[in-house]
Amino acid sequence: MKVHRSVALITRFDRHKGRRIPFLSAMSLLGLNDGDEATYTDIAEAIRRYSSAPTEDLHELWRRIVFGVLIGNLDDHLRNHGFLHDHDDLWRLSPAYDLNPVPSAEKARELSTWISDEGPEADLDLARRAARYFALTDDHANRIVNEVSDRLRGWQNIAHQLGMSAAEIDIYATAISTK
Repeated sequence: MKVHRSVALITRFDRHKGRRIPFLSAMSLLGLNDGDEATYTDIAEAIRRYSSAPTEDLHELWRRIVFGVLIGNLDDHLRNHGFLHDHDDLWRLSPAYDLNPVPSAEKARELSTWISDEGPEADLDLARRAARYFALTDDHANRIVNEVSDRLRGWQNIAHQLGMSAAEIDIYATAISTK
């Protein structure tokens, strides 16, 4: 079955008033090259070292882990996480980009960037066990899981309104979970 995929055109987040804002991928910030591996906890360590707002960026990165796990975003390699120059030698986590739900028939639910050294599984329990690396208490981590999950409820209705067929929605239902 051939699936037609739409493309979204968006405003670039690395531009402000016509000027370029310096950008680094997580791969570059970590000093890595293609083929090198790192975990989200490694990215968290870089945030502690280079972010002008480390706690805020750590919490946001963990929220993205949860979102990625719940939507089956398995294209989360180190080039799909970025940082924008803030001031001096400090950076901020860029807006999220290149988030793609992957139906289970296309790929096993394993993240490209592991949450921690525990393994590649796209798993909320793994994420919860790593929450402390992102300056989160268990209660705060659970609140974030609930918030993200709540926001995903009803995604099928939105997908239908945007023109997805029932068959396409069924396919993507294998990727997207609300816990």
